[in-house]
Amino acid sequence: MDSFTSRNHINIEPIPITIRFEAPSQLRCWLFELVKSLGFSIKAFRGIICQYSYQSADPNNWDENSFMESEIMFLLENCQWNFIYDIIEATFEKLPQQYRQPFSDSINNFFISNGYGWKLEDGQILSRGDDTFEQSIKSAVECVKDTNPDAFSEIMESIVDISKRPEPDVTGAVQHSMAALECFCRSIFGNEKKTLGELINSYRDEIPKPLDTVMEKLWGFSSEQGRHLNEGKTPAFEEAELTVHICAALITYFKKKN
Repeated sequence: MDSFTSRNHINIEPIPITIRFEAPSQLRCWLFELVKSLGFSIKAFRGIICQYSYQSADPNNWDENSFMESEIMFLLENCQWNFIYDIIEATFEKLPQQYRQPFSDSINNFFISNGYGWKLEDGQILSRGDDTFEQSIKSAVECVKDTNPDAFSEIMESIVDISKRPEPDVTGAVQHSMAALECFCRSIFGNEKKTLGELINSYRDEIPKPLDTVMEKLWGFSSEQGRHLNEGKTPAFEEAELTVHICAALITYFKKKN
């Protein structure tokens, strides 16, 4: 049965994201309660947990009873944090089709309500930013998905990289987001050979100030990351997220302008 909140189409107010590279007990306990509420076999759920957290089930515990529930909670509480998100993805895949959307909606509402920097989208856990970040990414994807396959591929790769667990590929996220902007600018300015830096210099009159400077600095930052990678240094997650955000916003801007 639909809840009061869903029946009345009341949006859940997001709280600031404070949880990303961890899986607190609140998530582990709530996940088990959600699975049970959907009528999913707890024995099957135990199998998923063991498979994706590299633990073994108690061979003497085969009945779906309180003892198995206690075992499941022990397994959930004692696995590495990133395995919890693998378990969520695997559970989504194992659920009957009619339960996948309710499961996904519940997971995402939990993340939003408790400040988790993740979302479950098409069965995959992806990085979630604040509302402005999410809207920026969504708008950029809409701008390029049917018209610029290269830019679309690059921006999707940037999302995958920044969502990787247990450690995000922040360098990859920076490089792919800049590549998405470069591909898009090449199509906008009708020049398929120049780099983004060369396009900025060649078409300054068509880029309102100070956006040309912003893009130039962003290009310089991205180029620096290649050098830093050789030196064994990587940008912070927040810097990578900001780069993806700005590139997505610029794609949307140029699409509307042109």
